[in-house]
Amino acid sequence: MKNKISVTEIRRMTPQELRKDLQIKRAEAAKMRIGLEMQSEKNSGLYRAHKREIARMTMVLHEMMKNPTVTKPVEKIAAAESPKKASQSVKKTVKGTGSKKKKSA
Repeated sequence: MKNKISVTEIRRMTPQELRKDLQIKRAEAAKMRIGLEMQSEKNSGLYRAHKREIARMTMVLHEMMKNPTVTKPVEKIAAAESPKKASQSVKKTVKGTGSKKKKSA
């Protein structure tokens, strides 16, 4: 059995791979749950970790379905959106906010 899969590894998968993996993980979790209830399985922590992994995969899949254009890993997104330096920021001034009164003729 694999160790915990990180979110970045999950985000590198295509939606089809993710669906297939989710189906397998859910079947394994169902077997674990039955084993725990029948008391043939002793490690309930493994079941909980499995459920959390399913939740992570489901979350990423929903993100992909919500916004299909963003399929890049987190590291690439962070590198592409580097913060601007203070010298690059532009200050905007609002015109007409002074306290000048018009003279009526």
